[in-house]
Amino acid sequence: MSGWKRVEWCKSLNRAFFGGVMANIFQIGSVAKLIGVISFCTGIYLSVRDMTSSAVTCFSAGILMLMLFSMDKFEFIKGFGFEAKSRVLERKIEEADELMGRLVRVTKIFSHLSTQLMARIGRMNGPIPKRETEALTEEVLSILSVLKVDAAEIAILMKPLHNMNLSDLSHHCLLILRGFVYAREQVCNQEVNELVRRNYGHAGGIDLVPGYLDRINELKELSSYIKKVNEEFNSVDYSDFVGIFTRWVRNLPSSHEEEKDEFLRSMEEDLMEVRYYIDNKKFKNIDKWFDRPYGH
Repeated sequence: MSGWKRVEWCKSLNRAFFGGVMANIFQIGSVAKLIGVISFCTGIYLSVRDMTSSAVTCFSAGILMLMLFSMDKFEFIKGFGFEAKSRVLERKIEEADELMGRLVRVTKIFSHLSTQLMARIGRMNGPIPKRETEALTEEVLSILSVLKVDAAEIAILMKPLHNMNLSDLSHHCLLILRGFVYAREQVCNQEVNELVRRNYGHAGGIDLVPGYLDRINELKELSSYIKKVNEEFNSVDYSDFVGIFTRWVRNLPSSHEEEKDEFLRSMEEDLMEVRYYIDNKKFKNIDKWFDRPYGH
């Protein structure tokens, strides 16, 4: 092929490109790149043969094709009689990532505040009802999940609320234990009063009446016991509450082991609820939780 024919072939190729074939070629990325490379190489060949005008035309076509194929990488393209604008996707993506990061941080902050408020307001004169508190908790967890907050961070954010729920569940068990001890104290007081009534004016004083001092000592032990339990509860580790509660029952003064076993069996459902919440961070029997007032 002579030099002149090569020039005519290059011009025909470029006219075909600008004449309407461009739209179809541009849809096929690999073909567009191939044509751009061919045009660019042809321009190099023609420039070597000192065909400057034809070489410039081929260079223009080749560069333009490659630029069109990479349009999303540029904000502004101008040259060889061509001018175009395009969004800088990478910059926009970076901005979106930055905004998402800010949103995640803000959401974590507000989630922390929400759980703190729910944990405390629910114990005031105007408490958030338990059903609403649970619904708010699920909503917060849903938002954190959508934002793909790390599970470990979610656990930290929800810890105040979980601790307060565990406190309520544990306090319910403590109230039952207190009731058991107070019932035992009432029995002792009745026995003491009966001994005093029957032995009024006993020679040598009431202290010499058989069983009287035993009942008095038992009352002292029960009073000391429940005081110690209440103090320990104020700093109890809820993650081990079931074991601690079992130890409290085993240390009950003036009670037979059979009586302690029976009491623990009566507490199985409540202790199971505590253990389930410790393991799963949710209620096993949530309807029972809803029906029980705060602090009971």
